[in-house]
Amino acid sequence: MSVETREVKGVLIIHPNFTRVTAVSGVEEFRDTMERSVERGHLAIAVDLAGVEYADSTMIGALISTFKKLSRQNGLMCLFNVGSELHEFFRQTVFDRFVEICRDEQSALELFGDRPKSTRKGLRRLFS
Repeated sequence: MSVETREVKGVLIIHPNFTRVTAVSGVEEFRDTMERSVERGHLAIAVDLAGVEYADSTMIGALISTFKKLSRQNGLMCLFNVGSELHEFFRQTVFDRFVEICRDEQSALELFGDRPKSTRKGLRRLFS
């Protein structure tokens, strides 16, 4: 599998192991992984873009789709380890105005703080 997932302190970290994430290279697997994660109740998703040198608009579409689904559930998504060229791409597409771009994994994890990390935990808090 070219998209890795792991959980750290309740935050799901998704790492696409592609140099390029485009319509013909990796975006479908990346999108599917993110959508399944939201469906399984993850409300805190951090996307590790270490090693991703290029992305096209289909990646932005996949990220926006996940962001919207998370927002409806009061979830949160951020990106980290974003290279300078990719960061400029996000700036030019104004994507960085919607989704926080963190420097590294530690700052991404700090962004989530005490927010509920999954739907199940969030619902437990509501009804306790």
